[in-house]
Amino acid sequence: MEASKLGDSEYDMANKIANNIINYGADGTLFLCFASGERTPQSHAHAEKTVFPKEGEIIRFDVGGSYGAFASDFARTYSSGNPTEHQKDVYRKLITAQEETINSVKPGVTAEDLFFTCKAAYERLGLPFYFPHIGHSFGIELHESPMLRPGIKTPLVPGMIINIEPIAKDDDGNLYHTEDLVLVTEDGFRLLTLGLAPKELPVIGQKITY
Repeated sequence: MEASKLGDSEYDMANKIANNIINYGADGTLFLCFASGERTPQSHAHAEKTVFPKEGEIIRFDVGGSYGAFASDFARTYSSGNPTEHQKDVYRKLITAQEETINSVKPGVTAEDLFFTCKAAYERLGLPFYFPHIGHSFGIELHESPMLRPGIKTPLVPGMIINIEPIAKDDDGNLYHTEDLVLVTEDGFRLLTLGLAPKELPVIGQKITY
C-alpha cells in the first residue's frame, strides 16, 4: 500500500500485495479479499480492474499466504487520501478495541472471554457491536476450534495460535477491519504479525514504520 497511489485500481493495489507475499517467502496466496468505498461491506470481495478508489474512500483487505502446510491471515484498513475526522475516529476506536483484546490474551482465558473483552471495549468507546465472533483459532485450516464467540468456554493454552479480527462500520456504511495472528505463550502472548496496525488511519502512498 506504500507503493500505491490515487489512480491505481483495486486490482493494481491487490496485485502489489500478492506479489510481495511471494517475494517475501510464501509458497503462494491462500486468498485475497480487497474492496474500496461502497464495496467494503462485502465480506469476500475480489479486487476489480475497473474500480479506482477516489480520494476520501476507505480501502479494506484481508489476505493470507501459504507456507507449506501452514498459512497466514491478516487484514488492514487504509484511506485513499484526505480521510474525514469521522473516518479517523472510527478507525482509531477499532484499533484500540483490538489492542485491548490482544493484551488480555494469556493461558486460562477462555475463547468467550476474549469476545466479551472486545465487546466491552466497543461499548465503552461508543462503537456499535453486532458481529457473531471476533476471531478464531488458526492452524492447518484457516478457521479452527475454538471460535472466539459466546458460549465457547475453551481455555487458551500455550502454543495455540489465534486470530483477533474485529470490524466496525461508520455512518456511511464503510467497513473497517483489522486482523492479527497471536501465539499464546506460557505467561501471555507473542504477536506474530510484524506489528499491530497504526493507531492513526494510514493513507496509501505513506510509509508505515513498525
